[in-house]
Amino acid sequence: MSNDTKINHKLKVKILNHVRGLQRNITKPRFKFVCEMTYGILSSESVLLSSIGRSLKEPLNLHQTEKRLSRQVQSEGLWKEIESYNIGIASRYLRNGMVAAVDLGDLAKPLGNCFERLATVRGEKRPYILKRL
Repeated sequence: MSNDTKINHKLKVKILNHVRGLQRNITKPRFKFVCEMTYGILSSESVLLSSIGRSLKEPLNLHQTEKRLSRQVQSEGLWKEIESYNIGIASRYLRNGMVAAVDLGDLAKPLGNCFERLATVRGEKRPYILKRL
């Protein structure tokens, strides 16, 4: 096994361990999709479907992979299950008086500068732009 293969295998095992509790609440194809998307986002460092599709390295045409991912992202009920699972995980770390606020609508395109009420958040690799509250 090459070093790159070992790293990919360890990453996939960690992703599976992280989302294993979600497996009880959703179907097997949806669970596989969540694992693929999580791996794709982490390995490509992007939320663009084309970047995620490239990082999955499937034998299919990239366009077909994008269409499949897009169709599965829009499936009903999946996001509510993921949200409730993540809230359950986060609630373990919250104590009395602590507040956790999540607004998934705040993410914008990294190069978008013409949106109102934006602030730049700098990370290790590249800045992401978030709306100010």
